[in-house]
Amino acid sequence: YGHTMSEATIVTAGQEAVEQVAPVNEAARDHLINTAAVVHFDETGLRVEGSLQWTHVASTAEGTGLDVHPKRGSKALNDIGILPQLKGRAIHDGYQSYFQYPDVEHGLCNAHHLRELIFIHERYEQEWAEGMIELLIEIKKAVEMVLDQGEDTLSDTQAKDFERRYDRLVKRGLKANP
Repeated sequence: YGHTMSEATIVTAGQEAVEQVAPVNEAARDHLINTAAVVHFDETGLRVEGSLQWTHVASTAEGTGLDVHPKRGSKALNDIGILPQLKGRAIHDGYQSYFQYPDVEHGLCNAHHLRELIFIHERYEQEWAEGMIELLIEIKKAVEMVLDQGEDTLSDTQAKDFERRYDRLVKRGLKANP
């Protein structure tokens, strides 16, 4: 109708949306902390009113928690409260703040590993990194195939083969980067 919405209408609509999604957010938070066996964590910067803040993500296939916080590290993780209370395993990048919770089992994210390995291979032309990229992708495909077949683990033979190849590539990487 050619009229702009008032600022108060926009603020009220935002407040109503927050109230309406609160039960869903609380259920997702409860799932992440208490039910999920594995929770993925990450953060990314964004601008809020011109200043850098951080969107913190905790997720599984069943639920996601998103929080915006002015800090990236331990203050944010403590304020958000999911990781300090986590009952499952935390998967994340190598950012040191994640490791301050010794009672939480930790695992490193292979998507981040792949990004770093691609950099090492492209920038420093280290062939071991390309081999590790190929191996990690092969392992991922093998695990997906096992899961598709209704199993939950690789065979001992396959797991030992992957471990042997992984160890060999790590040794090559250490030799190239003493």
